[in-house]
Amino acid sequence: MVFVAGVVDDSLHEYKPLHRYVESGDWKNAKSMINKDVKAIFSTSSTGRTVLHVAVIAGYENIVRNLVKIGKEKLVKMQDNYDYTALALAAEYTGNVNMAKCMVDQKKGGKDLLLIKTKGGEIPVLLSAAKGYKDMTRYLYSQTQLEAFIDKNSHIGVLLLARCITAEIFGKH
Repeated sequence: MVFVAGVVDDSLHEYKPLHRYVESGDWKNAKSMINKDVKAIFSTSSTGRTVLHVAVIAGYENIVRNLVKIGKEKLVKMQDNYDYTALALAAEYTGNVNMAKCMVDQKKGGKDLLLIKTKGGEIPVLLSAAKGYKDMTRYLYSQTQLEAFIDKNSHIGVLLLARCITAEIFGKH
């Protein structure tokens, strides 16, 4: 589990307790709040982070799975102020393949997440490779459409190759 102090900022008024429950791993109270007010799951902080972003950063795989089940495609595709989806955060900060799988395996549109770029122009597989997360990079690569790597001048494909060489991510294992 990755713990990042202060993930929840003070800009959340009505839904701040929900974000705090998720940050601390208290799914029981978080679920109770969501059950009382379904739109709470889509609330964002001043940085644009949802409870799903918070759960990913805090490293709570079970909460991520539950939030994805409730919020479905809409929640999974929400981006923060830097255009990071929760998948992009998982790719860059946790390397947790199970979190990535539950977001990508959405029945509708989960694979689209693999192509959503951050403000820096990065897709999740590039973020993961830059951090040297071998399993995450392999998983994301296996799920990303080949066309993503053959863009103008094959920039993304070349960048991925360079990052994999640097991180010594070779072969299938």
